[in-house]
Amino acid sequence: MSKYIMALDSGTTSNRCIIFDKDGNICEMAQKEFKQYYPKPGWVEHNAEDIWSGQLSVAVEAMVKMGLTASDIAAIGITNQRETTIVWDKNTSQPIYRAIVWQCRRTAGYCDELKRKGFGEKIRQKTGLMPDAYFSAAKIRWILDNVEGAAQKAADGNLMFGTVESWLIYKLSGGKVHVTDYSNASRTMLFNIHTLKWDEELLEIFDIPVSMLPKPVPSSGIYAKTDKRYFGESICIAGAAGDQQAALFGQGCFDAGEAKNTYGTGCFMLMNTGEKPVFSKNGLVTTIAWGLNNSINYALEGSVFVAGAGVQWLRDEMRLIDSAYDSEYMANKVEDTNGCYVVPAFTGLGAPYWDQYARGSISGLTRGVNKYHIIRAMLESVAYQVNDVFNAMEKDSGIGLRSLRADGGGSANNFIMQMQADICAVPVFRPTCIETTAMGAAYLAGLAVGYWKNIDEIRRNWKIEREFKPKLDKTVRLQKIYEWKKAVTKSFGWAKENGEKHIKYDSLEDIKEKDINIKENLKECSVKNNIETDIRNMYCEFSEYDFNELKKITSVLRSENGCSWDRKQTHESLVKCLEDECLEVISAIKNKDDDNLKEELGDVLLLILLNSQIASERGKFTIDDVIQTLGEKLIRRHPHVFGDKKADTPEECLAIWKEIKKLEKEQRGYKK
Repeated sequence: MSKYIMALDSGTTSNRCIIFDKDGNICEMAQKEFKQYYPKPGWVEHNAEDIWSGQLSVAVEAMVKMGLTASDIAAIGITNQRETTIVWDKNTSQPIYRAIVWQCRRTAGYCDELKRKGFGEKIRQKTGLMPDAYFSAAKIRWILDNVEGAAQKAADGNLMFGTVESWLIYKLSGGKVHVTDYSNASRTMLFNIHTLKWDEELLEIFDIPVSMLPKPVPSSGIYAKTDKRYFGESICIAGAAGDQQAALFGQGCFDAGEAKNTYGTGCFMLMNTGEKPVFSKNGLVTTIAWGLNNSINYALEGSVFVAGAGVQWLRDEMRLIDSAYDSEYMANKVEDTNGCYVVPAFTGLGAPYWDQYARGSISGLTRGVNKYHIIRAMLESVAYQVNDVFNAMEKDSGIGLRSLRADGGGSANNFIMQMQADICAVPVFRPTCIETTAMGAAYLAGLAVGYWKNIDEIRRNWKIEREFKPKLDKTVRLQKIYEWKKAVTKSFGWAKENGEKHIKYDSLEDIKEKDINIKENLKECSVKNNIETDIRNMYCEFSEYDFNELKKITSVLRSENGCSWDRKQTHESLVKCLEDECLEVISAIKNKDDDNLKEELGDVLLLILLNSQIASERGKFTIDDVIQTLGEKLIRRHPHVFGDKKADTPEECLAIWKEIKKLEKEQRGYKK
């Protein structure tokens, strides 16, 4: 029997491949982030081809790291960001538009229109969902309405729709198989969770041809085999589930009343309700957990749109932290938030509020609030949002939850876990393996091919790494929750035009027209503001620069209003400069001149930045890609540091580096 199960985990910000053994241990992992697109406020998109190529590359990378062949892999399980919508041409297999991500709010007005027409309850009874821009159906409709020729192609049977797992199965199978599992189908707002079929009445409401849709299948079963060109030989694709349902399975929540919360880009709490759906009266949605062994398990779900995405905001937009790991340290530098509350409703509020017009807010600001208070308030907001869902789940199920199982990348943050236990007033259990989303997909695939015999065998793999017990005084806890609720109300309805006016949705032509109007208005302004001016002003005023600011300066130097010498340069013209500066570095080292060495290293860095900027303008790569590639290489080529390989001498370390380098070149088809 093959030794391992491969899990492909296609998330909102990155693709990962994790190799598991029979005891549920992670044997190897590879990860690669992909670009996020924000073309308009509230809009979020991905490049579907980036998702595919990135997922394939990390699968190959993980196998190469372990020296595996296709025969070593018993099966592949896939888990994915749900609701994200991809539409591609049946004849060319090319997407006709970028993937519209689950976070995207462009169809909020359209969903309001559905509610006003009285379709809300019908949709809820059939699908367990409420009309919201979060789900796939409205996204499909937008593409058909706004991409030239799409509606006609769909009517002619020449377009295909899929959520991410459907897209990956289609690509891995060489375009031979177009399926979706029940858990992902149940997130489209088109799938009847009682009949387990695409609902004809809903297809008529959304005017979506059934020919576009994939075949719904159970979450565990052999769907296809990979095309031989990808891994040398074929591997069975035998399991699929949406990321949150996969995490519920991976956490071993097989019985009714068991619940987990995943801390990722967003937060998602699911409770297994058994083989009968429970419909919420408190802002939760009803969904299919999984289809297994000819039966269906249902779940109650509460979705929080922003959790880890809030930490990314602190890092990338606000630049209050350098990495996600810094957030815990920074939050612990102050005892509380000094009365400050962050409501990260960047793309609206999910459960239990479901206000798609809410926007982010910071309440309770006073002169004494500093960046540490803001960072702490952002982390605390995760616990408050989860507690809102936690309370709604108890009310709907009639079950008092006595604990909460946590997983996902955010669960590694001890501050958030302790805050969660304090605010929910129950113990929070973090398992030994927090990658339960990928683990769930692996289990579903492994069960299909007999790698694991049954659920009882899987259940034994679940182990607690740490328990977080509530410590907060009840009075303090209730006061904090009260103030949080007050802060949340400040974010309600912010993006709703004039309180009552609704827009069906912006078409591409509407957006172009608005852009023209904005540009005309800007021409009338007496003061011209642009990014170059802002950056120049910033650097005249401040004298401390970090790497992100150097990237900006380089971009400005190459811009229309920048330096004519820098604008003129090409990769070829900079070769002589690079040679000269490297010789200057060598000279400074030989002369033991530290001050000169510091300056000359800076000149080399400038040339790296310039070459990367030129490449970016050519659409080839960015400095971030350079850093990502280097980071991945350093991890791969130091298994004696980041893995289990042993090397005690510099010579052994160098030998390992050369061996891996040789294997990588052979894998890529390089010749000496």
